[in-house]
Amino acid sequence: MKRLGVILGAASLGMLLLSGCVAKLSESDQAKLDSALKIAENAQASATAASKSADRAEAAATTAESAAAKAMSYADSAKASADAAEAAATDAKISASKAATAFKMMQQK
Repeated sequence: MKRLGVILGAASLGMLLLSGCVAKLSESDQAKLDSALKIAENAQASATAASKSADRAEAAATTAESAAAKAMSYADSAKASADAAEAAATDAKISASKAATAFKMMQQK
């Protein structure tokens, strides 16, 4: 995009130089030249705007990528917490079973 802007700028400058070098132009030729210069200026402005839009889109994509990485990290942390909670629940179940067995044995004595 920047390259296109440079090319259009150079073309505009060339047209300006050519218009200064020509001694006499007819009114229709002058009007065509003015029109071409205006079109070149508009094209350069459009290229600049497109380049800025591309920069903003790239920044937005970078932000989205960062957010996705954070979301993945949070998901991994949540899975690890769930696994730890499941292990703790299994340990608690085993402890409860042992306690129930111990209680039964005490009552049989």
